[in-house]
Amino acid sequence: MSETIRRCPYFLPNKGRPCGVQLRSDTQYCYNHLPQGKLFSKTKNGKTVTRVPCPLDPSHTVWSDKLSRHLKTCNTLKKKLEFESNVSKFPWLVVDFNVQGEFALENKPLDYTEFAAFVRRFSDTYKQLYSSDLEMNQIDYKYGLEERMNEVSNRKHVTQQASLIGHMAHENLLGDGTTYVEFGCGRGEFARYLLRALDTDPGLVASDKQVLLIDRQSPRMKFDTKMREEHTRGAVCVTRFKTDIKDLDLATAVSSLEIPGKVVGFSKHLCGTATDLTLRCLLNARKDPKFQFSGFLVAMCCRHACKYNWLLEESRTYLKEKFGVGQQEFLYLSKMACWATSGVRPGMSENDGADHFTGLNLRDRTEIGRQARRAIDESRAHAMKQHGFSAKLFNYVSADVSMENSCMLIKNIC
Repeated sequence: MSETIRRCPYFLPNKGRPCGVQLRSDTQYCYNHLPQGKLFSKTKNGKTVTRVPCPLDPSHTVWSDKLSRHLKTCNTLKKKLEFESNVSKFPWLVVDFNVQGEFALENKPLDYTEFAAFVRRFSDTYKQLYSSDLEMNQIDYKYGLEERMNEVSNRKHVTQQASLIGHMAHENLLGDGTTYVEFGCGRGEFARYLLRALDTDPGLVASDKQVLLIDRQSPRMKFDTKMREEHTRGAVCVTRFKTDIKDLDLATAVSSLEIPGKVVGFSKHLCGTATDLTLRCLLNARKDPKFQFSGFLVAMCCRHACKYNWLLEESRTYLKEKFGVGQQEFLYLSKMACWATSGVRPGMSENDGADHFTGLNLRDRTEIGRQARRAIDESRAHAMKQHGFSAKLFNYVSADVSMENSCMLIKNIC
């Protein structure tokens, strides 16, 4: 009988799952997640060697006798050298362009007594401020998506894409002379279906089309080539820039394209602080008189990954004035936002979970999670209004399609 493969049980909070790396027979965790102490040591050629954090990136470890060699080949070093090379080559890549050298602030340890008191105080204030839920406005847009609708049994993603593209069409954000910028694009699937809509919707006039894809990773199986090949109306220019949004000079990036045009931004699930960085990015781009901005539609998620000092200043002011939220309280607020998608697991009911430190059951925590999400999003919409844009929040699909179902539409008033 083959031996059962053991895997690292260390829970990764940012990914919501165990590590899962295959284990050696003599360890309880993988080397990156071993607790400090004797488990980091072993005897080799009569000498004791230990696992030590990599000086370039302490999130992983290396055997002490191999540290010198590792420092020459560490992936972190390769990425750093690649980034430095790109900064010198691409004028649109500027270190910390949208955060002005601000480092993410460190949070204090959680005080659960204070946390529980804040939860109740926040919820009472929320009910006074917002008397109704966000409007539900799902659009069943079909152009360019019929084939996809017919070939998949799980229509979750295509239903979201259809509604978002439908809203862009309804708001007159689709048409000729536009540069479509997808932030956090991943493989570019959303942009692909947007281009198909521009090809097939008889109500749209869109001959030549230009797409700029922004992502800090370079995923496999991208749709870039397919987008260039499968269009039927006019020409398509697809450009991909690999960069963190915090380092993106958007005005310069757009001006470097073949046919710079008015900009329409979009994103399906722009995680956490990436949404706030994108808002900063748009505001900085607007300082360039040649930059033409039409609108931005973003489906938001992962508020737990937001960074307090990377919120727009007006967002921070809104949260402080409405809810008394400063840096530490924002840590509580962002953690509360996770509760909106916790859900009831098999074998549980909405009334379970009252042994939580707040004393609230699953149903009540889910509702407070929704409130926390909306408070953060309302602060973002408020901030963009303060900068002269129109901004509105609404649910673009029902919760049974996606529990992360809210989005924000920003438009240039001028």
